[in-house]
Amino acid sequence: MKVTHVLELPPNFDRKDWPLKDMKVGQIVCISNPPAHAQVYVHVYASKVNKKFKTKTVDGDLFITRKL
Repeated sequence: MKVTHVLELPPNFDRKDWPLKDMKVGQIVCISNPPAHAQVYVHVYASKVNKKFKTKTVDGDLFITRKL
């Protein structure tokens, strides 16, 4: 798994800084120390813009893979 982006989120993060809109199919992003609702946010965003993402949490880090 080759991660293309690693994000360290500050306590007052802004979701607009997440690279979801710029991700190409197959790219993987790791968000370190994500907020509790991060996984839900990714899937809601995907359904609104007709994209697909796969999310996986490993040791507190959220890995997001663009599928479609």
